Amino acid sequence: MSNKSGREISRRIVSRRVVGSANPFAKWGRESKSTCLDSIGGFFFGALLFLVTFALPFCAARTEKDSQDIAKLQVTPVAEVGSIEGKGIVSGAVMAGDVLTPPAGSPAGPILAYDYLLERYEYWEETHEETRTEVENGKEVEYTEEVTTQHEGWREKEHDVKWAPVKLGNVVINPQKCRIRLPWVEILSKEFEDLQTHDKLRHAVKVIYAGQEVLLAAEFSGGQIKGEPDFYELTNQSKDELVAAKHGEEEAGRWLRIVAAIVLWTIAFNLMLGPAMVLINIFPVKAIGAGLRFVLTIVSFLIACLITFVTYTFIRYWWVFVLLMVGLAVWVIISANQKRKAEPAEDMDLDLDPEPEDTP
Repeated sequence: MSNKSGREISRRIVSRRVVGSANPFAKWGRESKSTCLDSIGGFFFGALLFLVTFALPFCAARTEKDSQDIAKLQVTPVAEVGSIEGKGIVSGAVMAGDVLTPPAGSPAGPILAYDYLLERYEYWEETHEETRTEVENGKEVEYTEEVTTQHEGWREKEHDVKWAPVKLGNVVINPQKCRIRLPWVEILSKEFEDLQTHDKLRHAVKVIYAGQEVLLAAEFSGGQIKGEPDFYELTNQSKDELVAAKHGEEEAGRWLRIVAAIVLWTIAFNLMLGPAMVLINIFPVKAIGAGLRFVLTIVSFLIACLITFVTYTFIRYWWVFVLLMVGLAVWVIISANQKRKAEPAEDMDLDLDPEPEDTP
């Protein structure tokens, strides 16, 4: 871990620019002009962002429920994997196809993978620019300064993650495609000094042990994993624990997309209202303009929530809307037919001639 803030060791001015008059009304005019130009481009970007964001509630509503599919499956011993065609869960002891040895440390048994990290304690310098504004002789002057800071801490020198061929019975598992839920065990964490350079170093090694009883949930064909399975999970959890974990991940992903849609639509509406917000700058008092912008932001947020709810509900429960439309169409047709049947009877009553009155 490094010292992120750092210690300042030098600062120098690299540029100076006269912005304009320091008069409050002159500053207000410059800010209004800048806001007007920015709002034009912001409107078109906001419109594009508005359209693109519809993909998020669509994906949230159409999220596949792999946890439900896994919950319906029965656990089968890996020796009987040849009898499975399609989705299934097999159980057995996971093994390593080859002997794998980490660069340091001594594992207590055969391992499936190791994660080796080597770090060195270093001192280094970073440079960044800072801008400040000062008033000189009634003018606003902007200074850009180059600031150099010194940092110290551990920095990564080498990081290596390696897997042995992973097998469950005769089933070959690809660690690059499979979601592996097996625990990493730290077998080494040590600081030492390089005898040649006298650098301060530390290394750490974590491993995943072979021989664990696991479950493999995937799609099978011919006793092996199908080319592109809908799900591909290797875990030492029970079936119920795996289902609960998958369900939690699916729900978290769904809500993340919903929240992201609300945030992006709020930003989009603010950008699209940019030209209207230019009118707010008629108030030289910043507090009034800031208050009005806050109100518009709240309105944009509420509209974004409403659109997200309507879009998500319509996509997820589209069949309900279809049934309602069909029901409404049937009701309109029946009402129209009843009205047509009633019209001839009324016409017949109107066509009857009145009876002549008796004359004395």
